[in-house]
Amino acid sequence: MRISFHRGAYANDEALHRSVYSTAFTINDMLGDIVDSFWRGTIAHTSPLKTSREIQILLESTDDNPHFTEMVQEQLRQFNPAYSDQIQIVPSLQNVSELERARYLAAHELDWDLDRRRSILECMAQSGHKITGIHLVKGFKHVKLIELRAGETLIEAGSPSAFVYLPLGDGLKIIPLGGYQSFSVAAWMPIGNTGVIRGATRNADVVAGQDVSLLMIPKDVYLRHWYVPYTHEELKSLLAKDG
Repeated sequence: MRISFHRGAYANDEALHRSVYSTAFTINDMLGDIVDSFWRGTIAHTSPLKTSREIQILLESTDDNPHFTEMVQEQLRQFNPAYSDQIQIVPSLQNVSELERARYLAAHELDWDLDRRRSILECMAQSGHKITGIHLVKGFKHVKLIELRAGETLIEAGSPSAFVYLPLGDGLKIIPLGGYQSFSVAAWMPIGNTGVIRGATRNADVVAGQDVSLLMIPKDVYLRHWYVPYTHEELKSLLAKDG
């Protein structure tokens, strides 16, 4: 059961808390009508069908206030403690292109062990990216591995910036708007992060010149756990070493 919210930001705290309470109250009422209808009594464990205790209640985060969904989750757990373990927050798929939404939903959650995750970050570090502070568990939650075939489009110009992509190999080509020259992207260089950070729409098409695997990182996950910019002093030190 996946629920998305139109908005999460309000003019003042009173309006925010009233909306949180009303939203959680409405969802709790829905749980009684929808999730509880899957209850199958004492023989449920013998049935191949899913029971009410196996159904996940997924609350999408909101772009304008990332804390709104967290507050709704907490209020909902107070209303109905029995569902506490089933209520999870997931990245928002509301302001996402159909191409990227379908690709994300079709992909499987990443099941890499910590060593493999650490090796990916080390490869990013070698290409000049700061990885200090990227959590090996939280930073990879809701991240998915996708496979792009030669000729397929990864990103369409003009679409919302909802994901950051990390190519695990060479083969991607960026075709900017405005008639600028297209160029290829090397492995380990994040794609689409500028638009996610700025909240801007995509300014280029990105296509695969050959088969390539990528990590698909939702905007909320990237901004919370991956976006670790260098400080002024750190950048000066790095430039001095390169010089």
